[in-house]
Amino acid sequence: MVTRAAAETLTGQGYPMRTIASALPTFSFLGALVTDLAYWRTSDIQWANFSAWLLAIGMMLGGLSLIVELVHIFYRRRQASTSWWGIGILVIALGVALVDNFVHARDGWTSIVPSGLILSSITVALMIATSAMIANGDRVRVGDLL
Repeated sequence: MVTRAAAETLTGQGYPMRTIASALPTFSFLGALVTDLAYWRTSDIQWANFSAWLLAIGMMLGGLSLIVELVHIFYRRRQASTSWWGIGILVIALGVALVDNFVHARDGWTSIVPSGLILSSITVALMIATSAMIANGDRVRVGDLL
């Protein structure tokens, strides 16, 4: 079975870079959520430091993903409807992640529990939705994700 990304690569019609660029911040934010959970269970401050670094890396990679998506939209205008929804959700996810970064900048327990965990969970859910929309292109509608 040939995936859409492989077919686009073989025909030269698409950019599988979009899928990779959307997956990298998703995994970074997922790692931040896992380290938040580890901090919640162990109270070891190093987990909070890991979370802060993973959130910062996720924000940088998310910005890269946003640039890749904007280039894709302006290069291929006929498929813009789904891409605009994906970009909208990506911008919301990056906004939530920015607030999460500010929350993680606080000291000690209050930097993670409970607001950091909640914001990290929301960020991961939004990034998974964004990655699904980007990876599947026009086959995913907004209503399918709700």
